[in-house]
Amino acid sequence: MLSVAFRRIVIGLGLFALAFMPALAHASDPVSAPAPRRPAVLFTGGFEYGCNHVLAARLERDGFNVNYKGYPALDGAPLTWDEIKQYNVLVISGLALANADGTLTSKNKSNIALLRRFMQEGGGIFYVPCYVERDTQLPAQIAFLKPLGLTPLFDELPYDPDTFEVATAWKIPFAYTRNIAADSPVSEGVTGLWYPQITHIGAQMHTTPLKIDSDWTAWVRGGKSAGTLVIPHRVWPVVLDEAKKAKPGSYASEPVLMAGRSVGKGRLVVFSISPKYILGTGADHTGRRGV
Repeated sequence: MLSVAFRRIVIGLGLFALAFMPALAHASDPVSAPAPRRPAVLFTGGFEYGCNHVLAARLERDGFNVNYKGYPALDGAPLTWDEIKQYNVLVISGLALANADGTLTSKNKSNIALLRRFMQEGGGIFYVPCYVERDTQLPAQIAFLKPLGLTPLFDELPYDPDTFEVATAWKIPFAYTRNIAADSPVSEGVTGLWYPQITHIGAQMHTTPLKIDSDWTAWVRGGKSAGTLVIPHRVWPVVLDEAKKAKPGSYASEPVLMAGRSVGKGRLVVFSISPKYILGTGADHTGRRGV
């Protein structure tokens, strides 16, 4: 199940970040945190940013303090350093909306600068790209990630005909991969992963493939039979016969689904599966039947 894999991933990232953040760990402990300090995680973003009660309970049980920045989250007031410095890990799904013409707002610029400072000083960020209907969701995400050597492929979809399975009441196609790094503290213990493929159902990205440079390490990839196809976001729903005629995308094989890198004293991990499957209340929706 995705929720189990995600919990292991967050635990790995939290412990990794805690080990590399002496400045934050000593200078800005949460007032309410017990001693010795438990790793603290904040959930926020621009879409599906919450943490459902099942995931929160599991993280609390595993030794984490869990909090979330509620509505309107990053579309509200900009982040502040005093607000985020008390956390070891930020779990972020999407960023605030840009201007209608695609330019960044002052809030976009402020949040991006603060997130970079957070990592430079030892914090860990677990980031999930989001694209649901509105093009204004993209500019801030690209501005945050691309200078760090990662490009979310919002106009491409993963496709693996060899592991093609349709599941859930919404008849969503999934693919399966065992192409997961065993030696990473983030993916340790995760041996297989189902992920949505070749669909825009709900007018959204379900899985956003990731293009990375040499500063990144890929921890989860699609299988050898998986690739990506160029299918713009406005093509919805995706009809399989049409998809087979689509232009090949950036990957002919093994598309990157999760990757990480060091940033200053901290760490950034990007995961391609929509937060609807792993974070908020939608992750426990009976229509997904636990996927």
